[in-house]
Amino acid sequence: MHPIRRLSSSSAPNVSAALEKIAAQQQQLLNKWGFITKSVTLQSGEIMDYLERGSTSCSTTLLMCHGLTQDKTLFAPFAAAMRVPKSVRIIIPDAIGHGSRIPSALELGDDLKGWSNEERADDVLSFLDSINAPENLDVFGYSMGGGGGLTEEAIDETNSGLIRYAYRSIPEAEGMLEAVGFHPAQVKSRAPLLLASRIATGTAQNDYWARMWSGLANGLSMSGVGMTISEAMLDSTFSLSEEALEKTSTTVAVIQGSKDRIIHQDVPKRILEGLTSDRCSVHYLDQFGHSGNPDDENGYIATPAGPIAAEFFEY
Repeated sequence: MHPIRRLSSSSAPNVSAALEKIAAQQQQLLNKWGFITKSVTLQSGEIMDYLERGSTSCSTTLLMCHGLTQDKTLFAPFAAAMRVPKSVRIIIPDAIGHGSRIPSALELGDDLKGWSNEERADDVLSFLDSINAPENLDVFGYSMGGGGGLTEEAIDETNSGLIRYAYRSIPEAEGMLEAVGFHPAQVKSRAPLLLASRIATGTAQNDYWARMWSGLANGLSMSGVGMTISEAMLDSTFSLSEEALEKTSTTVAVIQGSKDRIIHQDVPKRILEGLTSDRCSVHYLDQFGHSGNPDDENGYIATPAGPIAAEFFEY
């Protein structure tokens, strides 16, 4: 058992200074990449932020949907890795319950249950309507932003009460980073800052992220007679892919780390089976986990995934 280590008051000033420095560096990168932060009011009355590069005069619009516990700023490096041409407008919204939208979620109090994939998809459509986005879009989604069934390991941990993304101490943050595949050096260096950032949002002192994870996981675990939860998730993935084949002209590229411990390794296969090889391609990133590469101190999944996505979109 690891002793529970939390940020002490004596370390808070140093951590705060580090977070301020990181925020300044992130803003410099956003400026370099041409992003500006905008706000929009949804039909529900909620005000949310999003990043935008380019304008409605661009020939193509790329919508980018981030993963659980991320926000628009943390997802911008994925766009940078794709080297998206200036002719493409890029939009990166804060997902419901994330980033600028955390205060609204916290106001729900005990009514906060998290959101399923279907509810998140509806929320994205509401956002797109609010900014008058074009009907035809390129879409890049990562993890929660892309959907997909969970591994047996992730399901078993959840059922036992262990939710990696709901970390509230440094060892728990380290456990999450290790689970998504980061190198040990990155695990140690990132964990204190991740926890400090979470404390600053007011979501480390409660079960906020446990509820967010549960809403997502429960939404994925559609019931199936004689099926395990994991099998039901994969069956749902296949059914949705078949529906997309029949009702849309959608083409899909699925990119996954070969050592992913969060998204089930059969998800790409089920999407390929549903959409057929004419409409779907699958790419496995050797040695990568869900986010990082445990064998590479500088490994981050955006680096190899970006060029693959750019080629798929023909950028």
